[in-house]
Amino acid sequence: LNRRLLSYISNSQSMQETNGNMHVTNASQTPPSKRAKHAPPPPLVLPLGTLIAISHFCKSEEGASWNFDHPKESSVLDRWELKKLFNDAVCSSASGEIMPRWEILKDDI
Repeated sequence: LNRRLLSYISNSQSMQETNGNMHVTNASQTPPSKRAKHAPPPPLVLPLGTLIAISHFCKSEEGASWNFDHPKESSVLDRWELKKLFNDAVCSSASGEIMPRWEILKDDI
C-alpha cells in the first residue's frame, strides 16, 4: 500500500476549459516529507472527468481488527480511509467557489 501515492492522486490538479482556453485548477499544496530524499514530484494534472478505479483490502468497519496473515495489517486500509482521502480533496472553481475535487461513484465491500 502506498498511501503517499493515493494522496498524490487525490490532490491532483485538473484541466478545465474556460472560453475555449485550457487552464489548470491548482490543488492544495502539501509540504514535502522531512524524510524525502528527493524533490517532490511535479503536480499531477488530470483532464476534468478522469475516472480512477481502486480496488484494495480494507477493514469491514472503523477500528476493526485484521485477523489474516496476508496482507499485513499495515497494508490494509481502514474502512473509510480512502473515501476520506478523496472527499477531503477540494478545489476552487473559476468563480472562486470551493468544490469537491472527486465524486465517488461506488464504495462497496
